[in-house]
Amino acid sequence: MAGANYGFTTTDTDKDLIARLPARYQQALAWTGSDETVATQESVPVGTIKSRRNRARNALRAARAALDGG
Repeated sequence: MAGANYGFTTTDTDKDLIARLPARYQQALAWTGSDETVATQESVPVGTIKSRRNRARNALRAARAALDGG
């Protein structure tokens, strides 16, 4: 997802880590707008969007921790 705006401050390291995540997590991190808005756009329940965003954030945290040796 080159050139994506993730809605939060990203460093070059974050961008590299995000690029290594599965595409579904990259997409979830790149979504902008409220959960309700994204759910409407993606034609899925709001809970699905919340879950995907949460899993993507957790995957990014885990990747950061692994990089930091934690």
